[in-house]
Amino acid sequence: MKINNVILLSLLLPATIFAVALPQAKKDSLQPSIADDNLKNYRLVWHDEFDGSTVNSSEWNYRTGERFWSTQRPENVSVSDGKLRIALKQEKFGNTEYTAGGLISKREFKFGYYEARVKMPRGKGWHTSFWMMRNGDDRDQELDVCEQDSINPNEYSTNVHGYKPTHKALGAKRIATPDLTTDLHIWGCEFTATKVVYYFDGKVVDTRDVTNVPLGDVSIWLTSIAAPLGKTDKVDDGALPAYAEFDYVRFFESDEELMKRNAAEQAAALNQNAGNQDPGGADRDKLLAERMREKITAGLAGERTAHRKAQWFGRAALGLFLHWGIAGVDGDIDLSWAMVANMGRGKKLKPVDYWKLADRFKAENYDPNKWLAAAKSAGFDYAVLTTKHHDGFTLWPTETTDLGVRTYLQGRDLVKEYVAACRKNGLKVGFYFSGPDWYLEQKYRSFNYRSQSGKGNSSLPPLAGRPDYDINHQPYEVPEPPPEFTKQLQQRLRQQLTELLTRYGKIDVLWFDGGSVSDMTLEEIRKLQPGIVINNRGNLKWEKTGGVFAGDYFSVEHAEALFRPPGWWEQLRIWNSPYWGYSKKNETAYGSTASILKLLARTRAWGGALMVNAGPRPDGTMPEPFYKGMREVADWMNTNRASVIDTDAVPESVESNVPITTRGNVWYLHAVAGFKDAIVIKPGKHFHQIKSAKLLRSGQPVKFEWDGVTLRVPMAAVDPNVLHDVIQLRIEK
Repeated sequence: MKINNVILLSLLLPATIFAVALPQAKKDSLQPSIADDNLKNYRLVWHDEFDGSTVNSSEWNYRTGERFWSTQRPENVSVSDGKLRIALKQEKFGNTEYTAGGLISKREFKFGYYEARVKMPRGKGWHTSFWMMRNGDDRDQELDVCEQDSINPNEYSTNVHGYKPTHKALGAKRIATPDLTTDLHIWGCEFTATKVVYYFDGKVVDTRDVTNVPLGDVSIWLTSIAAPLGKTDKVDDGALPAYAEFDYVRFFESDEELMKRNAAEQAAALNQNAGNQDPGGADRDKLLAERMREKITAGLAGERTAHRKAQWFGRAALGLFLHWGIAGVDGDIDLSWAMVANMGRGKKLKPVDYWKLADRFKAENYDPNKWLAAAKSAGFDYAVLTTKHHDGFTLWPTETTDLGVRTYLQGRDLVKEYVAACRKNGLKVGFYFSGPDWYLEQKYRSFNYRSQSGKGNSSLPPLAGRPDYDINHQPYEVPEPPPEFTKQLQQRLRQQLTELLTRYGKIDVLWFDGGSVSDMTLEEIRKLQPGIVINNRGNLKWEKTGGVFAGDYFSVEHAEALFRPPGWWEQLRIWNSPYWGYSKKNETAYGSTASILKLLARTRAWGGALMVNAGPRPDGTMPEPFYKGMREVADWMNTNRASVIDTDAVPESVESNVPITTRGNVWYLHAVAGFKDAIVIKPGKHFHQIKSAKLLRSGQPVKFEWDGVTLRVPMAAVDPNVLHDVIQLRIEK
């Protein structure tokens, strides 16, 4: 089957992945361990390998309370030697003679693939389970991947329960197995909108139709209790203490679900019904498609700047996006958007309380040189800092507002220090600037998402009956701003932009978000900074044409580009999940290096630049995963730099199942993480002979098959333990 390169890359390569990099000692794939074609497009987004010495309390709640014959206690749950262990004891506690325990994930999940590796306890009387259900009374369904009664060590059961409107079980199925107490075994569950498929040690053992079962979000449960199940009459006291052991637990999402979830989390338009939240992903998909059609003229040769000092952007590969602000003081909220009620499921603050965070924003350990030195060593070309986000807090001392460093940091200029660090490390200087200023506009804006007035911070249609909210999240009828306020706001924003463009020398990138809002024209900005590159979100008046400037380049935010943009373009990727800015979860939830390299290859294959985002802590330091990731990218760049830096895009007519970058007569084939098939390329007219093929990192020759039409490279040519391998191809055109 012939598949055009433009479509194939978007199908094969995943949406943004939020995951912690797997420890090298495990040498596990970023894909499910089960070799099933149905699971090939699943990517790891959350896991616990239990490699520490204590339970990760930021990710887990303990199961407590009495159930059947045992009381569940946190003291019975421990982590050591790469295992989670639940101790099963003969111990009187409360009304029971035995104690046990378990963990319940704090995070909730939905459609995807769940996997755990477990060893069951010896001795009868114990019911050990790996299952999924929402923690609390508001549950939709229960997915029993494994329910094992230790009286029968050679079997376990599966089941599905629905809880709305009343409880109904689909029925337990018993699965015969080897002795489950002698070794670790792998249980898996694929959960989709229509079916649940259960796996044991790589084989499908049960499939359930769930089209008539209410389906909602779930937590992961790892538990063991003393119970009279499986015809158990009593606990075998002679076998105690016993232990249920869990080697790891992992959750994967398909490319499609990742795309939906990222759009939901990043744009806060949920892809499922949730009370008064957004009604569904269809609205979001439609909006994004319309935006891409409207703005795709950005970056075209006739639109973008021709200034010689701006042409570097067309060859740029990597940018660093820095979302820094007062939201990080709380440590559990999104930057700015946490002020908007009913948007997404994250923690919310009343605007009046959110702005009080400025009192505790100190930046006492701020050293941007350390951030940017790490980025430079990893091959980054430019950086973009949020000089002011929608919340209105300015990182430079401006007289236009009392919310910023002029008031709260004695006038310390954090932007100036950032610019100096960029120049010291040879990075192009970029400024993010939000025209919308919710602090200055607070009287004329609703802080309730999609409120009925249409002033509720959303591009989506307003929802009838949803009231406007004031800064205390109280119902409020938002007035129309008087003309004098609008004029004054435009003047303040004009002054802010002028300060940013005149105080710090040459600025290379101006990254608008939400429009400029000021009345400043494209020509006025170019007069202050002739060689600046401007993104496609400024909505700037272009006096030359009498219209609106579409942008020097097109920026893709909510998911991966669905098609190859025709001009200069940039792919955004949150590296620090789940928010753009800092949260305490960022300390561990950085995306894997393999996922960054995969997206970099895909973006460069289409001629774009990848800008990855990191959120500094409020004290000005970066979490250690940021530096670890930068070191890993730098290590990869040491031998593979030529495949992504100063390269050209693959011709659009080439058919391929991997990303390809080029430089003259040299083509680079990217065997990205998780790719297992043979590389197959049909170059068409773009080359007719192959001079050589070798691994870029080592120079080792690679065997290939070429019949003059199709190139085939067996995957035996690359090392499956390498994060991302590159084959260098020398061709004759």
